Amino acid sequence: MNGFSDAPGPLAPHVYWVRRGEWRQLTDLSGEQPAVHVDPDLAEALGMEG
Repeated sequence: MNGFSDAPGPLAPHVYWVRRGEWRQLTDLSGEQPAVHVDPDLAEALGMEG
């Protein structure tokens, strides 16, 4: 977050995940803190389900 807000550059404030050609935005900047949204497909890919 600081790298994006402190200076201009190529960094985006969001993180995206591409699966089967579909881009999914994983982060949200609403409110005071950034949030990461983990859907069931991403959780499975990360080994978080089981």
